[in-house]
Amino acid sequence: MISRSIHRSLAAIALAILCAFPFASSFYTEHRWNVDRPAIGEKVRPFTMTFAGGRTFVFESTRAKKLLLIFFSMSCPHCRTEINNFNSLSRIYSTKLDVVGVCVDSTLSFDDKRDITAPSFPVVFEKGIDLAQNFRVTGVPSAFYIDEGRVLRARSSGEQSFHSDSLNIASFVDLP
Repeated sequence: MISRSIHRSLAAIALAILCAFPFASSFYTEHRWNVDRPAIGEKVRPFTMTFAGGRTFVFESTRAKKLLLIFFSMSCPHCRTEINNFNSLSRIYSTKLDVVGVCVDSTLSFDDKRDITAPSFPVVFEKGIDLAQNFRVTGVPSAFYIDEGRVLRARSSGEQSFHSDSLNIASFVDLP
């Protein structure tokens, strides 16, 4: 028979482990992508994407325009609203801004929902999840505003009104 003091010691150890596990796992999850996350005002590391049609986008070689990266999921109704907003805005600002979508779904999922909301801007699929991890995207939709010098100038997340998205892009495009 286990003595009462040993029983209490075992219970204390079990409780300590149960309390420490969530902390340790959240610490690991929080810090494992810190190296790759660009902070506002810092340069974004070069990356390459392949679009659905097979065309390659090399971020390092694109310095003529500003870049808006939009992370989304076609199964997300908030993302579809943002896609509609950015479809209109990408046509308005096409001479000053490249808009690129990063779908975190599979191609099949996108094709299934293509009739709902089809982005008018290029979309990348196969590296979407890896790229989302590099930017440390924790929710969709998320937009990253990157200038010609590859510096992250702003980010937004969640569904925005058309007016908010329009103001965000207008102020970003007008930055020197």
